[in-house]
Amino acid sequence: RIKTYYSTGCQNHSEMAAFDARLVKGTIFSRLATKPASVWIKPSSEEKVLSLVPSNFKQVVETDNYIMMSVFVKDKPFAVIYADSHPEGKITEAHYKYFKYLCKGLGLALDHLVRNKAKKAAEQ
Repeated sequence: RIKTYYSTGCQNHSEMAAFDARLVKGTIFSRLATKPASVWIKPSSEEKVLSLVPSNFKQVVETDNYIMMSVFVKDKPFAVIYADSHPEGKITEAHYKYFKYLCKGLGLALDHLVRNKAKKAAEQ
């Protein structure tokens, strides 16, 4: 399943805050669940990429310009982080670059926490 666990900035958009759907093979989400990866969906994206976005997700996002990245912990998919700009805003290459750094950092931090917890449990 792919579902919203935590959201901020979409208080007036309950469909996005409560998104919950099956993980369907061949979609952008199933691809992000196979390995750590990122994607920037924008109007100029190739049709091949745009067609991977499930229609139920297209219906809940309020923009055609957003970024997503999968986060893995212990080599297993943990989360897909989604971000977009305010409707009047625009995502830039710099935003995308920093977004990827943050997501990679999150994955490393979570992986470190899980491994330390497992190590401490094994020592007891």
